[in-house]
Amino acid sequence: MTSISQSGFHVVYDINTLKRVIAFLELGFGWDNRRSKEILECLGSLDKETPKAALFSEHGQIKIAILLFEQNTIHSSSDKVINLSSWYAKESHRGIDAVRFAKKLTAKLSDYTITNYTPSSAVKKILIALGYKYMNVELFSYGVVKQFPFVQLKHINKKINFSEGAVKPVKLIYNRDSDISHAGYQLVTVKKFGLKLRILNIYLREDVSSVSFTWLFAQCLRNFVVRVNIYAETCGTSKEAPWLVKSFENNLYVHPQNSELSITQ
Repeated sequence: MTSISQSGFHVVYDINTLKRVIAFLELGFGWDNRRSKEILECLGSLDKETPKAALFSEHGQIKIAILLFEQNTIHSSSDKVINLSSWYAKESHRGIDAVRFAKKLTAKLSDYTITNYTPSSAVKKILIALGYKYMNVELFSYGVVKQFPFVQLKHINKKINFSEGAVKPVKLIYNRDSDISHAGYQLVTVKKFGLKLRILNIYLREDVSSVSFTWLFAQCLRNFVVRVNIYAETCGTSKEAPWLVKSFENNLYVHPQNSELSITQ
């Protein structure tokens, strides 16, 4: 069992400490308890040798923490892949303490290909400095946007196909016994101006060129979607790509199945 009474950096393998980490993150990010339970269920299903989180503690109190999702499936190659998720630090431990934490974490996970699908701009700067690279992925967004004219439909035919034979993505779930889908999706709920809005995120492998318009239209109507984000694998690195990876085999794309993106948001 991880002893956080000893101040310093710790990797978490046991369920009891994982529960404390999730509670710390729930308070920091303002999650609802339902999300915390789903995270615990997913990470709790991993074997006891698999790292599930990492933390920095002082005098028995967690000051910095992050979740670790092992992404391998039973059909994966021998390469080990782990996803960094929900990195949070108390205000007193941001800045240089967060950089030191990231450096220790990266060194500890040196046997893994490490992914991050939701880095903030500040986190990107830290991880890029530690040798992480932009993934071979490009983002296409449609629907409501912040800038005038507030609706983005440019190049909509580039990734959305009006033919009946176009791909219909399957819901991304955390299931290490399943094959990796070449086209997955996840619905995300965000709060803006006191309203709950739905965003549809779609994840495409390079061999999937476009998504079915009829499927997409039905999803948008059924779930009151205001924005669609399509993350498409590319054959080359795009500047300022939204995802990061650190791979000793120089693998610049990892599908987000079994990552934090598989958790309902």
